[in-house]
Amino acid sequence: MVSGFGHVSKECDEEILGNWSDILAKWRKNYADRPRGLQALVRKGIPEALRGEVWQLLAGSAGDETEMIDTYRKLLTKVCLEFFVLRYKRSFHNRNQLVNVLFLMI
Repeated sequence: MVSGFGHVSKECDEEILGNWSDILAKWRKNYADRPRGLQALVRKGIPEALRGEVWQLLAGSAGDETEMIDTYRKLLTKVCLEFFVLRYKRSFHNRNQLVNVLFLMI
């Protein structure tokens, strides 16, 4: 497989996988605290099989998916309402008409 830095092997040494397994077990107990030794492992490379989980943990998006989905819905609604206001602002003769339409959408 090719990456930004050249060839990346899909194979991974058992010792490296064991180290990652230990780190991930500690990390899963408390998502807020990054375990000691994580930085050194990341610098050596994240095994392909673990990249999805590790990147989610590094990004802080692992854990409560319900909260993430709720936040996504709120942001999506906000973007849609902002788009609507920008797009149709000129169609309404006064502010009250626009407010009434937005109220019905919510």
